[in-house]
Amino acid sequence: MFCPKCGRKVSEEFDFCPYCGYDLRKIKSKMQGKVEESLSSPRVFNVFVNGVSRDFRFTGKDSELNLGELTLEDVLRIFNKLPKGYGKKERKDIEKGKKIPATMILDGPEGALFVYLNPDGTYMVQGGVRELEAALDLAYDADERSVIEIIKRFYTDPRLIEEWKSKIMELEKEEEGNIPLAEGKLITDPDVFFTSQPSRIYIHDDKIVVTYDNELTEPDVLPYDIIEEVKLKKGWLSARIEIKYRNKKGKAKKIRYDLKKGDYDEIRNALLRTIPEKVKG
Repeated sequence: MFCPKCGRKVSEEFDFCPYCGYDLRKIKSKMQGKVEESLSSPRVFNVFVNGVSRDFRFTGKDSELNLGELTLEDVLRIFNKLPKGYGKKERKDIEKGKKIPATMILDGPEGALFVYLNPDGTYMVQGGVRELEAALDLAYDADERSVIEIIKRFYTDPRLIEEWKSKIMELEKEEEGNIPLAEGKLITDPDVFFTSQPSRIYIHDDKIVVTYDNELTEPDVLPYDIIEEVKLKKGWLSARIEIKYRNKKGKAKKIRYDLKKGDYDEIRNALLRTIPEKVKG
């Protein structure tokens, strides 16, 4: 729970706030009453699904179905009807960005829960806080049982949104001290992806990070100490960055990103300030 006086997160075992001394017994009884009321009468949320037809078969099309306001019992019934996996071609299409994954969105006045079916049959789950207009990654590879437990808590625990809000604010504070030295827009290779997959490359103090707008694609994080060489090349219309590095097992790897020409100089200068001995071109 959170102290109403100083706003800090406090264990429910405490009767007094360890930070400001506020008497937490004043609110414990009220909170317990709200929890019991919520458990006996689950809240109702608007529910949306994407990537499936009206009979809940996978289509991969970006067509959203609004199922209206559903109770917890209703939404669990819908979740059990959604696809539990993909065929071989469907998995490849999702990984390449040709199709969107099967998705369920539970939308409420304070926040939303997003559930995506991954190509490997696990689930990625995110929690959104409307007040902050931000989302928090709750799980990257959750199983079906774990997702059901998260859905149940989203419906029955009024404290959950405050927990998400606190975590998001903590992460934002951490990011404030991790300002990129440079960033550039990546150009998607049309020979590899059917549709564009917008992404950005960030040059930090101690690593290169590439983030993707596709939620199923995790960021590429390359600490400087594993990088052996960075080649930069600028052409008439675009530029290229090629990174040679060794993975955790010591195996040599190479990855290439195409950049907009205008981002070339900023990224090159940032790399020369941080790892000049590894930069070529």
